[in-house]
Amino acid sequence: MAQAIDKIKEPGLSGLFMYNFFLFIEYDIVLRQFHDTYNNYATATCYLSVVVYCLFYFNQLLRNVNEVNILHEFDFWLISGYLLYFLGAFFIILIYKDKSESQRAIIWAFQNIILF
Repeated sequence: MAQAIDKIKEPGLSGLFMYNFFLFIEYDIVLRQFHDTYNNYATATCYLSVVVYCLFYFNQLLRNVNEVNILHEFDFWLISGYLLYFLGAFFIILIYKDKSESQRAIIWAFQNIILF
């Protein structure tokens, strides 16, 4: 029963986040909102969708465990890096717009520390 619910839930959430991503592209890039104002909520939604996709990967990885050491898998390290960066940057993006210029520089430096 749980597997049937997961088969319904994951494609539904995946489709929802893909819809949000294309909505972001239409709103910010096509309608030129990207050049006029910075919409941190739209960017945070895209970052959150990447985090959810990373969690989908880890869910699938844990459901299909085999004898191979997971630490030797390139995909594991790549997705772990994505999860760390986008989850950390998600919270930074949410507070970025409300800060002054000097505080933004500190936040930007902190986000780059997370990246590297």
